[in-house]
Amino acid sequence: MDRDIYFKKSILWEAIRKSFEDRIVVPEEPNTVWVTEVCGCLRRAWLRRKNAQAYVVSLDMIEGHAVHEFLRKSFESMGFEVEKKVEIMLDDLKIVGKADLWDPKNRHVLELKYTGNIVKRPLFQHLMQVGFYAKVLQARDAYVAYIIKSRPISIKLFKVRDINKMFRTVVYRARQLLNYVRKDEPPPKDQFASCNTCEYWKECKKYYRTKKVLKTK
Repeated sequence: MDRDIYFKKSILWEAIRKSFEDRIVVPEEPNTVWVTEVCGCLRRAWLRRKNAQAYVVSLDMIEGHAVHEFLRKSFESMGFEVEKKVEIMLDDLKIVGKADLWDPKNRHVLELKYTGNIVKRPLFQHLMQVGFYAKVLQARDAYVAYIIKSRPISIKLFKVRDINKMFRTVVYRARQLLNYVRKDEPPPKDQFASCNTCEYWKECKKYYRTKKVLKTK
């Protein structure tokens, strides 16, 4: 009986793993950084690069992915490009990402976030992400939309005010990440760390702790 249960669980886990294989962003090229790596805790990004096989899929990720896929056809029928590839080369640094929604006609870029929390203001990490996309795509406007898990669901929409600042911040943090990767040294504690929900918190504890906090430029 136990063997039969294990067999069924293994099939389910394999399906989940395959569904997220193309979303696991661990660049193979040494000079490449994904936007999502630096719009969050840099130590987490550093640990993910060292432990790519230990990548953990959470229920929040599955829910967020499901919402994106649920809306994909509707957005495409409205003229949006979904998961628009964004890429820029800056000297020896290559930064790549995928914008959730790109409106080529009106030149608007939009990042979708799915949350069960009350949203009063956008997270700086999310502003960085969509601001970077906007700069590279030469967008007229950039927005972060929060789809809030409630009954009924609600939506909060925020406009990015300083696209240039967001772009510079992403580039700065990308260079920081590569610097720590090349030194094979974990970054200090990051101001964007979410230790309580991080899949690498046990691994993180093995490294030195410091009172220094890594802050954006």
